[in-house]
Amino acid sequence: MAVIGRPHEKWGERPIAVIKPKEGYNLSKEQIYETLNREVSAGRIPKWWVPDDIIFVREIPLTSTGKIDKKELKKNILGLR
Repeated sequence: MAVIGRPHEKWGERPIAVIKPKEGYNLSKEQIYETLNREVSAGRIPKWWVPDDIIFVREIPLTSTGKIDKKELKKNILGLR
């Protein structure tokens, strides 16, 4: 999973969650939002941390050192350079 920023007129950027589900797991956006909103209601995370969108992907690009390549991910997901 990675979180990237999508350009936003008012806030500059807003978070987008990019998730590569583990094999055999069947998650839905609704389940994830439900869990995140429970955390907000319990005061464990602020409301503005909840991503504006959740995107499921088959692969997340990695750098040569095995870290998530957010520049490539943004380019692939948002078409940004």
